Formats: sequence, C-alpha cells, structure tokens
Amino acid sequence: FKEHGLPSNVISGIIPDNAGNLWLSTKNGLSFFNTAEGAFKNFDKDDGLHGSEFYTDTYAVNNRGYMYFGGSTGMTEVIPGNIRENTNIPTVAITDMKKVNRDGEQTNMDVTASELKLSYWEPSFRAEFVALNFTKSEKNQYAYMLKGFDKDWVHTGSYRFANYTNLPPGGYTFRVKGSNNDGLWNEEGVSMAVTVFPAPWQTWWAYSIYVIILGLSVYTYVRRQKHIHSLEIEENRKSEELDLARQFQEDMLPKKMPDTPNFDIAAVIKTSTEVGGDYYDFFQQDDGSIYVVTGDATGHGMTAGMMVSITKAGLYGIPAIPTDQITNRLNRVIKKFELGTNRLALNVSYFKNGQVQFTSAGMPPAYLFISTTGEVKEILQVGLPLGGIQGERYSQEEHPFESGDTMVFLSDGLPEAENAAGEMLGYEAVMDCIEKNKNKNPETIKNILLDLGDNWLNGVPLQDDITIVVVKKT
Repeated sequence: FKEHGLPSNVISGIIPDNAGNLWLSTKNGLSFFNTAEGAFKNFDKDDGLHGSEFYTDTYAVNNRGYMYFGGSTGMTEVIPGNIRENTNIPTVAITDMKKVNRDGEQTNMDVTASELKLSYWEPSFRAEFVALNFTKSEKNQYAYMLKGFDKDWVHTGSYRFANYTNLPPGGYTFRVKGSNNDGLWNEEGVSMAVTVFPAPWQTWWAYSIYVIILGLSVYTYVRRQKHIHSLEIEENRKSEELDLARQFQEDMLPKKMPDTPNFDIAAVIKTSTEVGGDYYDFFQQDDGSIYVVTGDATGHGMTAGMMVSITKAGLYGIPAIPTDQITNRLNRVIKKFELGTNRLALNVSYFKNGQVQFTSAGMPPAYLFISTTGEVKEILQVGLPLGGIQGERYSQEEHPFESGDTMVFLSDGLPEAENAAGEMLGYEAVMDCIEKNKNKNPETIKNILLDLGDNWLNGVPLQDDITIVVVKKT
C-alpha cells in the first residue's frame, strides 16, 4: 500500500528478478522491492517511463531476465542489471540569504560570509539553498536545522527554503543538507553561524537587575515562541506556495464563457489540494467559429503553471489553421524552452461550418453526442504530450457537428479519481454518465459530472485537478 512506500494501491503485475527482488507495475508507475532491505524504490516519468499507468496482467519476462510491462502509452522494457544508482554525493550551497526586520522589510546578505548577524530589530531571516545534482534534480531532497533552536532536522522534501521569525538573542548554527535523486545524502552539507544580538534592555547587565523578577517570564516567552515558530514554518510553506500556484492557475483561465450565438458552452476546473496544471481556453474567430483548448501539465504548483503560460502565449492571436498544425507548432515552441521532463497533454478542437476538427496530444478521450442518431462516440487519439519529441507529428480528424450535437472534454482528474478504498472511478463510469444525460444543456452536464466525482470520492481529497468543458451546437 501507499503507506508502505508503493506509488499506488492498485498493483497491475508482479515479476521477481534473478536476485529474488520484486518488480511491481501499478497505476502510478513502477516499483522495485528490495527483499533484503524490505524497502521500495519507485520509478515514474522522471526516470524515463513513457507513462505511469500500467494495465492489469499485462507483463512478461524473457529467459534473459528482461521484463516487459504494458501500459496506456505502450510497452516498457526493464533490464534490472542495467539500472544503476547515482553514487555522486551532491555539493550543497546556500544561494540566497535575507534578514527581515520587524516591519517585514528584507535586506540581501552575503551568502559567502561565515556569519549572519541579526540585531534585535532584525530577528528573522529567510534562506534559499540547493543541492548541486543535475540528474533528475527535481527529486533532490533537503533538510535543514537551526542548531541551538531546532531539536531535530526539518525535512522539506524538494522545497528549498527556510524561514525563521522572531528569533531569541543568541548564537546559532544554520545547517542544510541535501540528497541526490537516488536518496544519497551529503550529511556534512553547508552551515552558517547566526548571531542574534539582544536589545539594550536584554543585555547581561540589565538582566542582572531584574533577572529574578523576569526570569520565569522570559523562559515562558522563549518556549512559546519556539512552539509558534515551529507551527509557522510548516503552515507558511504550504499556504504561500499553494496560494501562489492557485492564483497563477486562475489567471491563465478565461474570465468568462464565450458570447456566441452558435454555441452553448460550460466549463470548470475543480482544483485539488496540490494545485495541478489543468487548463482550458477559447479563441473566437471573426467568422463565428471557435477554437476550444483543454490541457493538463505534468507536475504541480508553479512548474505546471509555467508550462501553461507558455502554451497560452503560443495560442494568443491564433490564426484559423488546422488543429494538427497548431499542435505541431506548440510542440516545437515548448520543446525549445527545454523544461526538462515537464510535458503538456492538450486537446485542440475547432468548431466551424457544421463540423469539428480535433487533435489530441496525450489527453483522455473526448465524447461526441450526435443528436440525429442518439449515439455517444468516444474519440481517442494516441499521441505524446507536447514537449516530448521535437519532430513529433500530430494528426487531425473531422466529425460532423450539427445543431443539437454536444462534445465533452475532460482531464484525467475525474476518471482516475481514487476513493477511500484506492479504487478509480474509471472511464466507463464517465461514459455511462454522459450517455444518460446527453440531451441536457452543457451547464447541467457539467454539474452532473462534478456530482459524479464528489459522490465517488465521498469526502476523500482530490488527487488531481478535474477539468470539464462542454460545447453544444445551438
């Protein structure tokens, strides 16, 4: 299970290797179980996998010990003997240091200095640090502590910032350590002495006058400040990053639905606890036609937001050209930015003259309701997300789209939502819901699909954003 180290509660296949260890395919990547150590090591797209979702009972091993796992993006080959861990211990460096006064004003400090001196008016500081490992650096891990203040290391995962506010006067040592992508730590790390000078009324000669009277009060004050500070560190880290990422995502979305007599449109993004990179947009043309775009960036927070902003800029002022040409152009643009393993799945649809052009780059299927026949068609194109391969070519297909027809676009957040038992809602349930409500207006269909997800999760927090866009020809 996840609490034991697996990336997902859904295991698709298990293969033992020649060393007696186990390789497990899941709905969220591959996992290696070292039977001697009793520990899991997980692999995902950042480690070279084409995709994270593997099919149940789709696995095999040949007589050389090579393993094969089938998934939504094709077959993945695993050669256990060729997998090597990164043995390079990364150098850790402090890259930014700011002291903060009681009015919240910040002053840049010299990160190469051996000591940070803080006056009683500037009892706070903010530090940024990095582990110099450039192999899958997004998997680098960090921990810091203020010796003399913290009782133990504060492990922050991949978060590279530390904040200390209202420090008591005294001498401290700020230490940072980091690991590479395979969890090999530089235990020595980097350190800087921190001295907080007391106020005039807190000097030794002043305390000698009223030490007996204020001794107990000072002790209580310091204990209380330590408790408050420990809570602030974690709360500020989560709230600041989450608020910034959520605001950035909202700024990328249209402020209102398109005002067009030809189409009735409803759209929504329901954000998860960790803000993802879902995106939708509309680009109306002078002749009454309209482009509808839905996307899902890999990762979370500002990394996903950067990918979405590049895409939005590339689509701004879009000319009336076929959807496959738009997708091909965007792929070249995103690839030139060299954003590492970050990718963007994207649907581009163009509604014009009683038809819809459709191109998909790694997105889940869209659903087309044909009012004249009552049929709901699942439209799925196989293709890599944008930013993967420079020369990737995307295809386009066309479908009639007449009055009364409806098209539904989704990100994978709804069909792949997991309930408390670790079970996914599934694409079949989404298809059935659309089939039952195909004749309703877009706003109603959108709300029914949201209710479908809420009822399935039954209070469990979203694991990924849910995006729904519904377009109906009036």
